[in-house]
Amino acid sequence: MYFNESIPNCVPEFYRARQEEQERREDRLMQERAHYLANRGKIKAAIESGLPVLDFGGYGPCGDCPHADHDTQTDAEDDFASVICHNPACRCHREQAGDST
Repeated sequence: MYFNESIPNCVPEFYRARQEEQERREDRLMQERAHYLANRGKIKAAIESGLPVLDFGGYGPCGDCPHADHDTQTDAEDDFASVICHNPACRCHREQAGDST
């Protein structure tokens, strides 16, 4: 009789795997949003404290600078790299400060 046979395990496993994948995607999306929000706050705090936000992506002398903060992406579509310069003696920092005064 067919009515007394159990459902194969592959069907529940399939839906469990789909649910786990959806939860992983949602967790990753929430982490990305939190990171972008933190970066917006970091950029705002840098501007308020007088640190320059250099809008050139860190090429040239700031590319490998240990005082440059390159983690400034503010959303998934943000492909314009910015750098927060934390070194007041930096040539790029002084040029940026000279441009704003």
